[in-house]
Amino acid sequence: RRSDFLQMLLHHVATIILIAGSYAQGFYRINIAILVLHDVTDVALEAAKLHVYRGEETMANVCFVLFVTSWVAFRLVAFPMHIMEATWIHLPRVIGISPLWLPLNSLLGILYILHWIWFFMIIKLLLKIILGGKPSDSREKSD
Repeated sequence: RRSDFLQMLLHHVATIILIAGSYAQGFYRINIAILVLHDVTDVALEAAKLHVYRGEETMANVCFVLFVTSWVAFRLVAFPMHIMEATWIHLPRVIGISPLWLPLNSLLGILYILHWIWFFMIIKLLLKIILGGKPSDSREKSD
């Protein structure tokens, strides 16, 4: 079992509710923007994993650095600056506050907190790589 099991469960439950709630409210564009901001970071992560599996350590490290950079740019900077600002500040001024406004925005806040929790796990792995250690998934727990 992974050490971030509860975070992953919370992330997936929040995401499903956000997708359904956004659809129910007709917030298609903001929902797509949220999904894109989250999924764009996965490209470099999956590329890094691919290079690890192929034994290409240098390329894996390059892709991992790209992943960390994209994580910061999209999930820690663009997400709050564009998505959260739009939904918390601009949306109520334009269309008013719906009954789902606070629950959906609270879920966005939870996702943002999870981004930071995972970022610290990512930084631990990055430091391990920089210091010459072998990368491993810090989420794996032995029982």
